[in-house]
Amino acid sequence: MRWIRLVIVILPALFLSSAAQIARALDRTQIVLVVNRNVPEGEQLAQFYAKARNIPPNHIVSVSLPAAEEISFQQYERDVAPPIRAFLLRNHLDEQTTCLVTFYGMPLRIGSRQLTADDRKEVEQLKRDMVQLRPKISPVVDQLEDVARSLDPSFNPVRQDDLDALARRADQALQVVGSHLPAVQDPQRRAELIGRIVQVMQALGGVSNIAERFGASELKNPNLPDEQREKWKLMIQQVQQGREEAQRLQWMRYDPQARDKSREMAPGLFGLLGYARLLEGQLEYFQTTETVAALDSELSLLWWGYYNRSRWVRNPLNFKFEVAGAPKTLMVMRLDGPQSGTARDIIVSSLKAERDGLSGKVVIDSRGIPRIKDGRLDGYGEYDQTLRDLSEIIRTKTSLKQVLDTHADVLAANTVQDVAIYCGWYSLQHYVPACSFVPGAVGYHIASLELVTLHQAKGSGWVRGLLEDGIAATMGAVAEPYLVAFPPADEFFPLLFTGKLTLAEVYWKTQLTSSWMISMIGDPLYNPYKNHPALKVEDLPDPLRKAVIGLESQPQSADIQASGPTGR
Repeated sequence: MRWIRLVIVILPALFLSSAAQIARALDRTQIVLVVNRNVPEGEQLAQFYAKARNIPPNHIVSVSLPAAEEISFQQYERDVAPPIRAFLLRNHLDEQTTCLVTFYGMPLRIGSRQLTADDRKEVEQLKRDMVQLRPKISPVVDQLEDVARSLDPSFNPVRQDDLDALARRADQALQVVGSHLPAVQDPQRRAELIGRIVQVMQALGGVSNIAERFGASELKNPNLPDEQREKWKLMIQQVQQGREEAQRLQWMRYDPQARDKSREMAPGLFGLLGYARLLEGQLEYFQTTETVAALDSELSLLWWGYYNRSRWVRNPLNFKFEVAGAPKTLMVMRLDGPQSGTARDIIVSSLKAERDGLSGKVVIDSRGIPRIKDGRLDGYGEYDQTLRDLSEIIRTKTSLKQVLDTHADVLAANTVQDVAIYCGWYSLQHYVPACSFVPGAVGYHIASLELVTLHQAKGSGWVRGLLEDGIAATMGAVAEPYLVAFPPADEFFPLLFTGKLTLAEVYWKTQLTSSWMISMIGDPLYNPYKNHPALKVEDLPDPLRKAVIGLESQPQSADIQASGPTGR
């Protein structure tokens, strides 16, 4: 699994950003509903859901798209992300919104990235620019390390010259300088060192870095002459305007003129490192390998600028990851079904189960694959083990009734009645109705391509079959996802059982990937075990407990379980 590659255009603390996202329990005010204005049934569903969950009336955004299950990469870039972003900014919802909900009529999938002849010419120019830029960065980092070494002779950095390493080297040198410079007593030497440091910092990080590091402290200096104070104020104002323009241009990444303008601005505003990151990001934007994605998964990165669209990025919301420097990442859920009425049923049954409590059997359909095969870790066996571990948690820590099957074949049709929870595999694009589900049931089948289509009558995938048989929350892949795309069963369901998290939080805290193949269908606010937890937080496996740390003491919004339709 590859790590995310970010274009760090704004360098707030050091050359390597370390900002972390702050978790907050999901409530109705943080949700925005996304509909296709060309599919009236979807708009009606959004209105129905908004009333059922008391979503504020100005939290519905409509986009104009074909009534199709797939749109092109370019359509997503121009016709989906920009209008949603503009709506959130215009309505001052950008800060508070943490979850988007797509509705019946919104496409499922974004097609593969295709390059035009002009795109290919731009790629070649970007490569040439990068080749010319790299040799300019290393000598400047060397100068900063020379300053650090003059203050601390024991400083002996590892010399590596890729971009990440150069940024780390600059960061480490600045840390040495910051810890030793206060001890320099000679005013002349101190001034000379500061002059060299500022010169290098501006070369590497641009005027933005200087304003960020020194602007606030200078303005707090009561002895600063008025003329200098005004200069600092003007610089800070200009940098802020430049940053806002740079962000706007990144969000217009589909526009060649915007990309060109970004390249013009970057060297002065963000320095050599910022410019190099921009070139790197634009090159990655043109990647075409494995760029098909679920629209919902791509939307989670609505606020990101340039990022590699080939395969996936690590989901910064996952409880196991601490993704330094990641822009804000959104939870995205879907209220959809083979027919619009199916999606309406999801809303109604979720409210009913949340009110009355979800009761029924747990069905785990493992394949019995050993984790270790021929002395080596088996990928299929490793995931299958998460189902068996889930079964053990249920057996030892809950009073839930379960049916565990460890045979290679899936359970036969009509095997288990009154099922509340289901997880199993593997029957590719051939749904087997093994379970009869209670209202509000949650479950998914681990298999490829089960959400390639949802609305075509000929579709025989598990997502369609489960929804038609009454399940209220499920997930599936719009193309080949690899096993890494599915949340581990022994993480997803135990978190759900605690009743501490909504469905959206459970999914996004256990989903490993963004910008990839899986969509989660269900009411994001659904919390079937809120009033009757099936598992104590202290009984969660360590370190899964950290996924709910800090949430237990937060007051639940009274509007999460709002009045609404109660019958199915």
